[in-house]
Amino acid sequence: MRVAIAMLVAGLVLSAQAADEQKSEPADKDNFFKRAAKVIGHDAKTGAKEAAQSVKQTGTAIGHGTAKAVTDIGHAMKESAEKTKKAAEDTFK
Repeated sequence: MRVAIAMLVAGLVLSAQAADEQKSEPADKDNFFKRAAKVIGHDAKTGAKEAAQSVKQTGTAIGHGTAKAVTDIGHAMKESAEKTKKAAEDTFK
């Protein structure tokens, strides 16, 4: 019986001690503005990364398109020069 009472008293003492420890810890303050700033900063960083990737892809596409256009123009100019040369030769024969 003494053992049961001792265990009961020990249990009460431990639970009281645990309750005191929980009360003594300061409560964390929830700062709305700090959380909002973190979310906005994260979203801005993600958006900047996506924009950079889009610019890179667009620049690559524009570069390839421009190179192809320049090549096509060069071929067309060469063909036009050959036609003009042939027409001039036929005219002055």
